Amino acid sequence: NSRWTHVYTDGSATNATENGGGALIVLNDMKYKKLKLVTGRFSSNYRAKTETLEVAAETIMSENM
Repeated sequence: NSRWTHVYTDGSATNATENGGGALIVLNDMKYKKLKLVTGRFSSNYRAKTETLEVAAETIMSENM
């Protein structure tokens, strides 16, 4: 009886270089978690996406998902 965790993420920044942010959804058959985050005024698309993935991984571990 295996349990799959699904993670959906997105991150972006204005003009690819400023006001970055991201959002994520982590869900499995038992739990659901939705978060938004700000990655900073001087944040690139890459930073917004990678920080969102990092928060998703931390959420899975801390919430035991």
